[in-house]
Amino acid sequence: MATRPGIEVRFVGLGGGEAPPAAALYALDARGGMKKLAVVEKGRLGIDPGQLKGLSLAIGPDSDDPKSLDPESLLRYRGDQVIEDWAKRGILLPQDRWSRLIREYLCVSGRVRKCRPWWYDRFVVQAAFSPKLGATRARAPRNLALSASAVSAANVALGVGALDNVAVLQRCEPLCDGIVEVYERHCCCTRFVYDDLIDRLRDLLERIPIEVDFPWPPEPEPDPRPWERLRQPVLHNMERRAPMAAKLQQRLAGAGIRDAAGVNATTETFVSERIHDDYQALLRMSPEAAEAYVYARPYLTGYICSCTMRKVGQVAIGPGGHFDFCYARPLRYIGIQRCFTTYAYRVKQQFGPFWITVYDGVAGHDYFAAGETAELVTTSPLARPCADGPEPPDPGDGTAFVMLEHVTGAGTHHYNFPVQNGLSHVGALADNSGLYDFAGQRDAPWAKTLGLRLWVSPTLEGTVAYYRIKVVAVDDSGTPVGSPKTLDTPVAWSRYIVVPGDIVTTSTSLAALPADVGGEVGLFAVPYWSNGMMWLSGQYHQLWDTTKHADGRYMLTIELFGPGGVRIKPGGAPASDPGTAKPFQFRVWEAPDDTANVPFADCAHVFRISNTPVSGDIVDLRKNNVPNTDECQFMSGPAGTKFSVGFRAYHVDGVTTGGGLADTNSFMADYTLTWQRGLSGPTGTIEAGTADQGELVVEPSNQLDFDYLLGAFPPTHGSHTRCSFSVHLHVDAKHHNGSSFIDAYDYHETASFALELLS
Repeated sequence: MATRPGIEVRFVGLGGGEAPPAAALYALDARGGMKKLAVVEKGRLGIDPGQLKGLSLAIGPDSDDPKSLDPESLLRYRGDQVIEDWAKRGILLPQDRWSRLIREYLCVSGRVRKCRPWWYDRFVVQAAFSPKLGATRARAPRNLALSASAVSAANVALGVGALDNVAVLQRCEPLCDGIVEVYERHCCCTRFVYDDLIDRLRDLLERIPIEVDFPWPPEPEPDPRPWERLRQPVLHNMERRAPMAAKLQQRLAGAGIRDAAGVNATTETFVSERIHDDYQALLRMSPEAAEAYVYARPYLTGYICSCTMRKVGQVAIGPGGHFDFCYARPLRYIGIQRCFTTYAYRVKQQFGPFWITVYDGVAGHDYFAAGETAELVTTSPLARPCADGPEPPDPGDGTAFVMLEHVTGAGTHHYNFPVQNGLSHVGALADNSGLYDFAGQRDAPWAKTLGLRLWVSPTLEGTVAYYRIKVVAVDDSGTPVGSPKTLDTPVAWSRYIVVPGDIVTTSTSLAALPADVGGEVGLFAVPYWSNGMMWLSGQYHQLWDTTKHADGRYMLTIELFGPGGVRIKPGGAPASDPGTAKPFQFRVWEAPDDTANVPFADCAHVFRISNTPVSGDIVDLRKNNVPNTDECQFMSGPAGTKFSVGFRAYHVDGVTTGGGLADTNSFMADYTLTWQRGLSGPTGTIEAGTADQGELVVEPSNQLDFDYLLGAFPPTHGSHTRCSFSVHLHVDAKHHNGSSFIDAYDYHETASFALELLS
């Protein structure tokens, strides 16, 4: 029988019923590249040994992407040294060698958030006292007002000026738009030394501005020498344990918080709160109990065991700050040692062309066990929370749904519109329908360009493929007026893509070609976070330029389409509505935290648009209420002579209109009339209010006496008999785009005059 071509491969020690590992032969180049030459099939490599002359070779797991192989899984050879032996007797792989070709898959997951530092409240309590050695320290209730010294110390710990950045965080905010680097730490413990662990944890905890309890033996040891060994460093530490005030001054004087390399640790990640709690728990245990405690918490083994660490990959942060990452490594067999795999992470966000580390669990020694959800918390002032908002919408009854989640600014849950009662139809409109209470201003109109952000349940992928958004004017009865206009502004979303050794950003158009969607126009693809599409946060599904419409109320509707551009509708929509019924819902906000089902084939919302600025005018200046419209005005008179202004400040539209006493809720937010004397002189308010003024007739302001305006304003300003003045009118508009007020729609005017006081 003729010998089959190629090279025989024998896995020595492989059981009769066992399948051999999937293996392949690779050629290695000087730059670290790999090229697959042949695959082991039926015990042979289908390649002529003569082709291997002069090559650097490796046998490794069979992979379509050789770059993804773990270097530890490769069996390396020099072709010139082995081809003769391989040609004669084949390749013999003993079990300890071929077992490296068997790969196991491991996965990690977690989330990234920006929070107050966990020690913030504990530090507030401690900073309120100046404890003395030997004195009993009582703990007061939590004091949220940090003392100046406490603020200074926290700024040292977090970075100068950083405390304000984190102190204002009332709740944790998820981070998006970044990458998580995953580091595998493999630790094997041959012995457990209680004192070493305590010292190591204490050193880490001393980097944060809270006092750390120093260890005393849990119970007396029979040998006094261990006691003395432990007591000496404790006494040394107690001697240097100054009162909190002194400790803060030391930090401010330049002692700082430094890592092992002497680099300021303000860029580091602080160890998690559980390390502090573990440390306190370990202080109360015997060494024997502590050993069991540590082995039950593998993340603690990294502080005292023999470990190796390597980067195993990186992944983009997903929606809500979550991430998942899986990788393959050579199968590890459990030996007699206690060995554990733990993980540390680095989080980076992009600032221009640079990737900046905003969380460094490697430098901060923040470890997580395999299979544990990693809660990564950063206090970095640079860290940017997700632009989509901290939480998804209310899930309703649990059915997958689509809705208009927010407009321009995350958290703008617009709900002030009538209930939808039919296809592209809502109920009768109230005076304030379509307005929004924005940033403390009630009944504020929408203006300029609005960013429309949809929520599409991830489980609808494959069902909801495209969306279309239309706008049409609506009358007081909720009926559309005229033909709807499709919003077709080009939409391109930015996303991360993985290139060799890096993650970069690119953009992808969401617009669908009519030829691909059955001739439908104005359709855009739903950007799901799947199939490698790693979208950045804070992007909009459509932009609505409201300046292209006359002021008024408009109905915005959302339509959905399946694969191929087939119109679809919720399962509860009427049979007469267009589209094929599918198991999902439309939902709308009915309160800031609640959503309601919309059982029709489109989802309608009402917006009140206004792009007309407020009106304002300083019409005249008055002496004793006598109007004067001259360009240059010099007023004189005895004490008690009155000065006032004739002005206008209003908006022509709003919930109430037309001027008069009843016009108190227009699209003007407020007005302010102020005065200033001379150059850098005193200032004051003539009048301020929130109701429209002067829409029908010029409004006289409050009156101020000449002798008051020219009088002394201690301690810095004396009195005068004459001086120049300016009066300023500022009128604020309520107009907003969901993210900020439109300052361009405000009104400003300044007028000047001179006063002289006659005796």
